[in-house]
Amino acid sequence: MKTIVKLLVLSVVLACYSCSDWLNVNPQTEIKATELFKEEYGFKTALTGVYIMMAEEALYGKNMSSYLPELLARNWYFGSSSLDQLYRISNYDFVSQEEEKSLFSELWIHYYKAIAQLNNILEALESTEVHFKDGNDKLVKGEALGLRAFLHFELFRLFAPHPKEADLQKKTIPYMTHMTRDVNELQSLEANKVMTCIETDLNEAEKLLEICDPILEYTNGQLNTFSGTTRPVDDWQMCRQSRFNYYAVLATKARFYQWTGNRALAMEYAERVVRSEKFELGSNESLAVGGSLVLLEENIFNVVNPDHQDIVEGLFIEEGHRLKQLYSNIETAFEIARNPNDFRGKTGTFWMKSPDYKDTESEKFYAYLKYCGASDKNIKSANTIPLIRLSEMYLILMELKPLTEAKEWFYDYRVARLLDATLDMDFENDGSRMTRVEKEYRKEFFGEGQMFYFYKRLDYTTFSWPNVFVLPSLELYTMPKPEGQLNYELN
Repeated sequence: MKTIVKLLVLSVVLACYSCSDWLNVNPQTEIKATELFKEEYGFKTALTGVYIMMAEEALYGKNMSSYLPELLARNWYFGSSSLDQLYRISNYDFVSQEEEKSLFSELWIHYYKAIAQLNNILEALESTEVHFKDGNDKLVKGEALGLRAFLHFELFRLFAPHPKEADLQKKTIPYMTHMTRDVNELQSLEANKVMTCIETDLNEAEKLLEICDPILEYTNGQLNTFSGTTRPVDDWQMCRQSRFNYYAVLATKARFYQWTGNRALAMEYAERVVRSEKFELGSNESLAVGGSLVLLEENIFNVVNPDHQDIVEGLFIEEGHRLKQLYSNIETAFEIARNPNDFRGKTGTFWMKSPDYKDTESEKFYAYLKYCGASDKNIKSANTIPLIRLSEMYLILMELKPLTEAKEWFYDYRVARLLDATLDMDFENDGSRMTRVEKEYRKEFFGEGQMFYFYKRLDYTTFSWPNVFVLPSLELYTMPKPEGQLNYELN
């Protein structure tokens, strides 16, 4: 399997971009791209390559899931040394640090390489004479457009200020819709233009996928079982949760409209996803019968890396691992005394003693098992990284709906997570409601990289967990763009 993955990545690299220039296409590469897109299989391979790129350590295999945004949310324990990257990032002391500059530059490059590959696919589709079977041309185009919007939105959330009315004319990031050799086309666009581009791509992806996506015809169970008889004829159309499917478009719209302040549309799209009943909230019962800790049944969109265990075991559970937390902090964050049955805080399920655990209050370190499997339940990791889950749609509705309706949405969520019934009282006023939503974001997306965006979206100046931290400036929520990009923008 690893050999197949490496060959796919290699073919994508050769077909897509030059290693020396992240958005440049040289003549040799163009010839290889032409060869690749001579048949339907080449389009499928190129698109699969984007998912592989997204799942690598440089993006969601590590840096943009369990690492950078989780450090920015201060979710991992860090020592007191300014020489330690965990300490520096967790304290937002990275603007002038070369190691962090390299990290942000690497992220920027890998995102735009994936986007360049999508643009390569989309441009080839426009002129191809290939005859696609089973509506695969629309499926490829819908996924590629949706992914292009998703990846730009991820860049926008990280490298641009949270959009306020007064800041919509400020330059943010480039929105790339075609392959280019012209550095002048790498200029960042104003926030409102980027938002329009994201929305346009998502709208077109929605129109395409609503007429061809197998997820609308089959259940996820049927799409994930290759031995079944009720499923698409083309195996490439299987496993839709690991592709940018129709509901991934709707869920991204819900997230996008919440981010940009369109409450009505955020609620509309979140509710459409929930009411589709294509996904269900994970539960203690599903874990009891060997379900995955990444709650596959509620994954709207995820990526898969067959080598993910090699990455996460070194981060979480091997000797000398880096990402851990004190048990006293876990008790607080997961409200264990109040909600002892909430599986997300359970020792032996989602947490275990770290290899460096010592029985002193300051060294009772625990390791996180979401990506590693549960030690007491024989649950193995699925090598899957969730990027959008059903629970986020519930949390959007819990945050934005009128209090009475929000309480009803919370009830279903609370029951699935085995929370104490007294928490229903948190929806008696807006202040207690938001305190509850904050706590649930922290518990729900621990290790997934979403808590940081919650803080940024709501302009939190003070974090309350694991200890009180005052953000020196809201400007620090905007990550520094690479110096090379800044130089482009000065030309």
